[in-house]
Amino acid sequence: MSIFGNTLASAAAFAVVVSAAGASHAQGGYQSGGYQSGGYQAGGYQAQINALHDSLHLTSAQEDGWRAYQAAIAPDPGAQARQRETARMIPGLPTPRRVDLINATVDADAAAVHRQGAAVKAFYASLTPDQQRTFDRQTAMQPGGQQQPSQGGPPLGRPGSSNLPPPQ
Repeated sequence: MSIFGNTLASAAAFAVVVSAAGASHAQGGYQSGGYQSGGYQAGGYQAQINALHDSLHLTSAQEDGWRAYQAAIAPDPGAQARQRETARMIPGLPTPRRVDLINATVDADAAAVHRQGAAVKAFYASLTPDQQRTFDRQTAMQPGGQQQPSQGGPPLGRPGSSNLPPPQ
């Protein structure tokens, strides 16, 4: 892979770490939860989000926060289409345009990560300590981007590859 291909892949991996919209550039990805490179398998995401909802035993007062969280982390087919188009265009562009396109993609992905991260934090703050532990347990990612094998909930944000070191 070229240096620009690596840069694009790194940008996509960054976006995949936290948000739930699904980056189609991610290679490998979140296998246990229905995410494959290029998007979600039918039903995988919804089954996971439903499992998390059921496990949290939310009160009626928390349901509005849940709906806002769910809407914020939902896969964005438009973003996925833009990322596929970017990947398609990269090989045919001269270097300065490739750099500009990669930068624009990274900026858009980072903005989505920040929006979705804010939604996750707002919802998390509305949970009780027991619910927070459940959320943490069911959304934990192992190094390499795979969810804890014994857990059935969705990841914090976008499922996919995480190149972050494990927490200390």
